[in-house]
Amino acid sequence: MPKNGKRQSMATALSADMLRNILNNMEGGICVSDPCTDEILFISDKLAEWCKVEGDPLGRSCWDALARRNRRCGGCPKHRLEEKPEETVIREGNLPGASGRYRLTDSLIVWDDGGKAHLRQVADISREKDIQSALQKMRDQQGLMTAMLQDFVSDTGLAPFISKALKMAGNFMRVSGITLLRINDSGDGLGYFSGWRSREQELPGPEELTFPLEESTPLYDAFLLKKLPYVAYDHLENGIFPFLEALGVKSLLSLPIHVYDMFWGVLNFDERLAGHTWNSDDLRFAGFIAGIVSGAMVRKQAEERLLRLYEIIDSAPQFISFFSPGGKLEYVNPGGEAITGYTAMELCLKGLPLVLDERGSEYCASVLREILKKGHADFDLPIKTRQGTEKLLSVSAFTTGRDKTGISAIAVDVTEKKRLEEDLIRAKEQAEQSSRGKSEFLARMSHEMRTPLNAIAGMSNIARTADDFEKKIYCLDKIDEAAGHLLSVINDILDMSRIEAGKLELSPAVFDLEETILRARASVAFRLSEKKQTFTLELHKNLPRKIIADEQRLAQVMFNLLSNAVKFTPEYGSISLSVRPEADRGECRLLHFEVRDSGIGVSPEQMEKLFLPFEQADGGVNRKFGGSGLGLAISANIVRMMGGDIRVESEPGKGSVFSFHIRARSAGPDAEAAPPAFIPAKAEEKPADDFRGRRILLAEDVEINREIALTLLEASGLSIDCVANGLEACAAFKSNPEGYDLILMDIQMPEMDGYEAAKQIRAMDLPRAGSIPIIAVTANAFREDIEQCLASGMNDHVGKPLELEKLLEKLRGHFGAASS
Repeated sequence: MPKNGKRQSMATALSADMLRNILNNMEGGICVSDPCTDEILFISDKLAEWCKVEGDPLGRSCWDALARRNRRCGGCPKHRLEEKPEETVIREGNLPGASGRYRLTDSLIVWDDGGKAHLRQVADISREKDIQSALQKMRDQQGLMTAMLQDFVSDTGLAPFISKALKMAGNFMRVSGITLLRINDSGDGLGYFSGWRSREQELPGPEELTFPLEESTPLYDAFLLKKLPYVAYDHLENGIFPFLEALGVKSLLSLPIHVYDMFWGVLNFDERLAGHTWNSDDLRFAGFIAGIVSGAMVRKQAEERLLRLYEIIDSAPQFISFFSPGGKLEYVNPGGEAITGYTAMELCLKGLPLVLDERGSEYCASVLREILKKGHADFDLPIKTRQGTEKLLSVSAFTTGRDKTGISAIAVDVTEKKRLEEDLIRAKEQAEQSSRGKSEFLARMSHEMRTPLNAIAGMSNIARTADDFEKKIYCLDKIDEAAGHLLSVINDILDMSRIEAGKLELSPAVFDLEETILRARASVAFRLSEKKQTFTLELHKNLPRKIIADEQRLAQVMFNLLSNAVKFTPEYGSISLSVRPEADRGECRLLHFEVRDSGIGVSPEQMEKLFLPFEQADGGVNRKFGGSGLGLAISANIVRMMGGDIRVESEPGKGSVFSFHIRARSAGPDAEAAPPAFIPAKAEEKPADDFRGRRILLAEDVEINREIALTLLEASGLSIDCVANGLEACAAFKSNPEGYDLILMDIQMPEMDGYEAAKQIRAMDLPRAGSIPIIAVTANAFREDIEQCLASGMNDHVGKPLELEKLLEKLRGHFGAASS
C-alpha cells in the first residue's frame, strides 16, 4: 500500500473511533439502521442501556433488539421518511423497557457506503416534562390564589366568600371535603361553621358533629398548647378521631384559624377514599387558604377600623373627608385635592363653600344635621373646581367615632358616569326584567313538566295495583292525557329555542287554506264540546282556496289562539274565528285572521307582556289554567316571519279579540297542493293488523323505546329484529338483505346515527338496498327534519311518542307498495 493510502486509512479508523466515543458520550441516545432491512448499523451505549438491550445488537433488526418484538413497531415513521426523505420526524413517546418520557427524532442520512441510513436520536425529556407539569400546577395555583384575593377585596359577603373559597380549594387539591369549625361559646368544642364536599364521592357531611376541645385531645394539644401551625395524619388509625373514622375519613390535615391573634377555630382537609400523604405543596396551599379565611374573619369584625386606616385613605382616588361634630371640615385626603383642584389646607380653612354655591352650602349643612340624627346619608353634590369645571360628586356620609358625633364622607366623581346613567339604568332594568322573566318561566316549566309527570307516575302506580279493569283503563286515559300535555310543553320550548337561536325557518308550499282552517278548528273541538262552548266560523266569500305559505306554521298560530280562547273562556261561552282577504297586491295576498272570545279578558298592563318570551300576563294564570306561556311569543315570531303582525284588543271580564295578518302568494284554482312530506302507498287488501310472514328491522338505542315498539306491534304478527345503533343496522341488513321487508330507523343513536345508516344502506351493492322501505322514527317533526330524512334516503317518517294506529297505517302503506 502506498504510504499516503496507509496514513489515510489510519486517519479514517481514528476518526471512526473518535466519532463512536463522541456519540457514546452524548447526553442522548442514537441508533442508525438500514432503512430497507431495519438492521442496526450503530447504536450508542446510552440507548442500549435505556432499552436494556441484551447481547450484541449489531446486525439485528431494531424492533427485535430494542423493542423485543417480532415485527416492526406500529409508530415507526419509516414509510413517511421514504415518501419525504428530506423531512425530519419529531415525536414524543416511551421507550421499550425504559421509564420516563422521550423525544424521538427520525431522519435519513448518508452512510459510509454512500447509501441512505435511518438515524434515530433519542433525548430524555422526563425532567423537562416534570418541570412543565410543576410550572403549570404553580400557574394554576397562582391563578386560583389571585381569584381568591380578588374575591377577598370585593364586596362579597362573608358566607358566600368562604363557601366559594373552600369549593375552589377543594376542587384544586382534589380532596374529599373541607370543613371550617368554630370554637363554641363554652370553649370546650368546635362546631360546624362552613364546609365543602366533593359531589362525585357523595360523602356524608359533619354538620351535626362537634370536635372535642379539651386537654389531651389532639387539636387542643397541637394548637393551644404547642402552638403548631398544622397537624397532618396521612393515615387515621388507633381511634385518634373515632367519629371521623366512623364516617370513613382516611387522612386529615388540620390548621388553626386565628383572628387578632386569638384562636378562633380550625380548618380541616380530609380524604375519605384512601390514605393521603400531605406534601409541602398541600401544606403551603392549605396555609394560604387558612390565611384567607382568617383575613375574612378579621375583615368582618373590623370593617370600621379598616376603613379609617390612614394608608388606605391616603392612597384612595376618592374625595374622603372628616367633619367635626360642629360641622367643620377637618381632614381632606389627596384624592379630594385632585378632584377639586384645591389643597387640603385651603378646603379646611374655607370649608365647602369654596366649591359650593349658596344653595349647595345650605343643602350640605342640612344634610350634615340629618346624618347626625340618622347616622348615614347618600346624596349627589354638584361642585365647581378651582379651574371652573362643574363636577358631580356621589357622596356617602356616615357618623364615626365611639360617640358617633363625627362625620366621615366618601365622594366619587361621577360626572362622566352620570351622562350614561339613564342608559345604564334602563339596561339594568331590562336585564333584571329578563332575568325575572326567565326565572319565573323556569318555575312555570318545572310545574308544567312535573305536573303531568306526577300524573303519569301516580296513575301508573294506581293502574299497577288496581283490580278493576275499568279503573285501569281510566288510569291509562289519564296517563295519555298527561303525556299529551307534556309533549305540548316540550314542543313549545323547542320552538322557542329555535326562535332564539335564529334557526326557525319557513317552508312555503301550495295548500288548501279552507282545509287547514277546518283542521285547526277540529284540533280544539273536543275541548269546545267538553266546556259546552259555542263556536262560529266565518270564511269570506272572496277568500282564496289555495295559497302558497307555510301550512304547518300557520296552523300552529291558529291552534295557539283557538286553544287560548277555549282555555280562558268559561263554560257556555262563545268563540269565533273569521278569515278574510284585506288586500291584493299582484300575486301577494294580505289575509286577516281574527279569534274572538267571551273569556276573562286582559288588562292594559298585562297586554305589554303577552307576546314576550318567558312572560305571562299574570303569574296566577299559569297556576289556574296551566300552559308554558310561550304560545303567543312563538305565534308572534311566526306571524312576523310571514310578513305580518299580531294584535290584541281586550278588557278584563269582557273577552278578547286576537287578530293577525300574513302575506301569502295566491295559487291558481288549478294549482295542485303540495303532497305531504312522505307519501304513503296504497294499503294492501288484507286485514289491517295481520302482518304474519313479514319481518322488519328496528334500529333503536334506548331499550325502553324498543320494548314499547315490540309491545305495540305484538298483536300484528310481525317478526322484529332489534339493533342498538346505525352500525348494527347496516351490518344486519348486509348479512340478510332479502330477509327484511322494512326498516324502522331511529335518528339519534350512538356510533352511527340514522341519517348516516340510511345513506350507507342505500349505497350498498345489494339487490334490495335501494328499494327496501326505511321509515324514520324520531321526535323531530319539523319540516326541515323531515326533509333531511328524505335527503338521506329514507321513505317515510313516524313521530315519537309512537301512536299505534299511525304506525300501522305507515306499515300497511309500505307493505302494500312493496307487494305491488
